[in-house]
Amino acid sequence: MKITKYLLIGFLVISLGLVGCSQAESSQDTNKDQMTTEATETTEKQDDNAELTTLKAVVRSKGGLKVEAESRGFKIVMDEPTEEGGTNQGMNPCEAVLSAFGGCQTIVAVAYAEEMGIDLQDYWVELEGDFDMRGFGGVEGVFPGYTEVRYKIHIKSDSPQEKINEFISYVEKVCPVGNTIASPVKMVRSDIVVEK
Repeated sequence: MKITKYLLIGFLVISLGLVGCSQAESSQDTNKDQMTTEATETTEKQDDNAELTTLKAVVRSKGGLKVEAESRGFKIVMDEPTEEGGTNQGMNPCEAVLSAFGGCQTIVAVAYAEEMGIDLQDYWVELEGDFDMRGFGGVEGVFPGYTEVRYKIHIKSDSPQEKINEFISYVEKVCPVGNTIASPVKMVRSDIVVEK
């Protein structure tokens, strides 16, 4: 099944959200700072049984707390609400993380429903997450990220409940964004480039 591109788009959105979250924090100090990674996509073989696909993006400050993320020519604008010092021109990066998770689950469900014999008429996910704002403010000992993410899956289907339960378990098992959130990812800063 040729669904790799769709799953990777979901994975990319969460990457943009995480990068953008860091960008919003640094742009409080200066609008000239930019967090940049190159925007291309490459695929290479690790061994006979595995394939590594690397997604890349560029995220730039656009003034104030607004940032623009770009990958493969597609753009996402992220911002903060006015009460948080932004101009409310887009969802914030942490909201983008939730959206990426729900988007990835939905894509996986649509991609695999027919193959798994599921009558999928509609599918959507409601999500919410909690985090302590003190962590974003740099308070020592307070985790600056989501401490819990809750989601409710809605599925319209005439398939038996037992089969739907198995299907949803599979969706959760292979969803790249869900797995990225649930399991710590190695974060590697390759460089700091000071532009003149």
